[in-house]
Amino acid sequence: RLDLLADGEYIEQGQIIIVPAPEGLLKKVWNKDTHTWSEGATQEELKDVYFDLINKYKAEILEVGFDFNKHQQKCREKDLALLGNAIAANEDAQPFATVPVTHWSFNDGDIVEMSLDELKKLRVDGAMFVQTVFIVEAQLKAASPDVLLSKEYFIEKVDELCVVKCFKNLV
Repeated sequence: RLDLLADGEYIEQGQIIIVPAPEGLLKKVWNKDTHTWSEGATQEELKDVYFDLINKYKAEILEVGFDFNKHQQKCREKDLALLGNAIAANEDAQPFATVPVTHWSFNDGDIVEMSLDELKKLRVDGAMFVQTVFIVEAQLKAASPDVLLSKEYFIEKVDELCVVKCFKNLV
């Protein structure tokens, strides 16, 4: 009785043949006549899933941040605000002929003494990195939906386009 066969199964020469569904199908549809799988999701459904993946990976990549001289610099709003304040304080102190020392905290236990120029370089690198993440996001969203998109591929694209690289140890 053919109606007892599960999707992905058919009988050939008295044997049940199992056809595994290919990866990347959002809504798997089995064709009992051709013994093939096809995509049942609409283009809009595929696009929604794909954009959700892109947005999720973008947020994760920005949270992990970039590599600055072997230090992990995250790209959160509070990090940007603190960096701007550190640079402004250094600049404000210059007329008083003092060279303030800024101890920049990349992470717990990773605190580095940095000059004004180093802080500015950190800010420029961060701006380049964030801009590249947004460029890659736009490129991916302009491409055909790929529900198998991986975070590793997104990171690879950022690293290809930017001299500032994604921080890898925590990815």
